Amino acid sequence: MKYKFQQSRIGIGAFATEEIALGETIKYFTGEILNTKDVLKRVGGGTLRRDDPLQIDDDLYVIVDDTSVYFNHGCDPSAAVRGYNELFAYRTIGVGQEITFDYSTVVGFAVLNSCWAMTCECGSPKCRKTIRSALSLPAAELKAYAYNGALPDFIIRQCVRSRPS
Repeated sequence: MKYKFQQSRIGIGAFATEEIALGETIKYFTGEILNTKDVLKRVGGGTLRRDDPLQIDDDLYVIVDDTSVYFNHGCDPSAAVRGYNELFAYRTIGVGQEITFDYSTVVGFAVLNSCWAMTCECGSPKCRKTIRSALSLPAAELKAYAYNGALPDFIIRQCVRSRPS
């Protein structure tokens, strides 16, 4: 493990303890897998926060382990999610730098997600102020993420399905 958890500007965050090379796997998000219906039941019942499930497919979410929730959002991220659940270095991450990923890249196009939003406090000059689904990303950013292999498989599929003919 090349990171530790410590105080960040917005709470607890994950910080590199050694250099993490561009493209290097940081971790795989694992945990209990739930479908949308079960996520909604738990959120409605107060046993799950709406922001915590990580979407990994059209109708599947992983309830990540207690420490994985400390990988914060960043509008100019150092990491990204690819494949199914792999967090990797989107750029070289130096010792002491916070490991962040763009939460919009893991929020799909389902109706459930169309109403999800969170205020961003990343502090980046590129800050979008409000984080929403992948559909809310500026076209150039979404294209750059796709070109650099920095989108989960289900988001890539959804982008292809939603392209106009």
